[in-house]
Amino acid sequence: MLKKVFKAQNLPKMSEKERMQYFEKVYLRNSKPLNVTQKKANIILEVYRYGIYVHPLTLKKYLRIDTKIKNLGNNSVELMIREPAKLTVDGFSVIEYPKDISSIKSKKLEPGKDITEEFLFPMEEISLEGREFILEVHETEMLPEREAEIMLPKLKFSLNYTLVNISKPAEKFPIEITLMKYAVFEYETPEGKEEGVKVLLKIKNTGDNEVKIDLNGITLGGEVKIAPFTWFLTVGPHSEKQTWLLFPYVQGKTTLTVHLYDLTELKDELIEIPFEIKGTPRTREIKVNKTIEEYPLKITIEKVEEIPYLEITKLKSLVKIYLTLENTGETALPLNIEQWGLLTSKGVLIPGDVVMSNLTNVIELTPGNCVSGYVVFKDIPEDAQYILKIKIPNALRTIEFKVKLPIRLGE
Repeated sequence: MLKKVFKAQNLPKMSEKERMQYFEKVYLRNSKPLNVTQKKANIILEVYRYGIYVHPLTLKKYLRIDTKIKNLGNNSVELMIREPAKLTVDGFSVIEYPKDISSIKSKKLEPGKDITEEFLFPMEEISLEGREFILEVHETEMLPEREAEIMLPKLKFSLNYTLVNISKPAEKFPIEITLMKYAVFEYETPEGKEEGVKVLLKIKNTGDNEVKIDLNGITLGGEVKIAPFTWFLTVGPHSEKQTWLLFPYVQGKTTLTVHLYDLTELKDELIEIPFEIKGTPRTREIKVNKTIEEYPLKITIEKVEEIPYLEITKLKSLVKIYLTLENTGETALPLNIEQWGLLTSKGVLIPGDVVMSNLTNVIELTPGNCVSGYVVFKDIPEDAQYILKIKIPNALRTIEFKVKLPIRLGE
């Protein structure tokens, strides 16, 4: 039977160390085994022993519960300073008395290893006739900064062209214009999405002198070009060059008009190439609908959008990744979009574009809340594989253990 009263008379004179060793032996001799475990995340709490413990300095009696905390994961775990444990005896709560400061200080738990923790509860607050003992332990884990990686489907950036191949020779100039093909598509600008037609022309000079073509004198359905910003195209004698032009989107039957002129000889000519534009501009997108949880973030990738981006004079590749982020943790999280990246199979990491991403208006995400939007990556090479790398900030996670213990003090 575990006795509640300890009589200190007739104790031999001992040093502090000897006294601690003596009362530890007394505890171990009279303790009883337990075998109660509970697993939370990659941490397991094992309660393996209990008994009456006499504090070597104050000689006060405590119910001592011995436990082990084991790391079942593959990474080290840092446990921060915890709050005192609580023992509920027949509905009455008793707060832990720390045996020493080391019992509540932070500690590092390596993979596959365990540490012991001893919990002391004042016997003056516990009935020897107690029948229901419930131990509650709250450990706080510090999760380090890390990266979540999400495999994305192959992205295809080439436009879908429609062949035309209509040639028209000029009558007053040694020039032949060929409309080779066109593509209709949506493209991105700093102001938002636009619809356009990209035409590919071949200009052939059949004369003995070089000629200059005013690209600003070329129109499609009466609209002037948007890009490139190049003014003149020079073609050497008996040679040819290709050039692309971007126009606002027009639909159906239309005419490409090339204005040729020579200010020296005071002559000009309009070459008209009628053709029909079929199809409507659209953005290529790939549905993903993939969710991963990397505490404290729940990340759902909804779709990936591939769209050309007009940057001054060039059309470049751009990817928009639409996603929803939910903070399932206990503290606010900075998003830090500029630290995200798109990794190619060749190891090239392309950072997120802070200006064009619409998640950047959310500086931090508070617990329990979510945000939806897209992250933009520019100048993406065509590749067979891409990995989205999301920076997960460090975070605190409370691990709550609550176990019922078959303790019998009066037996």
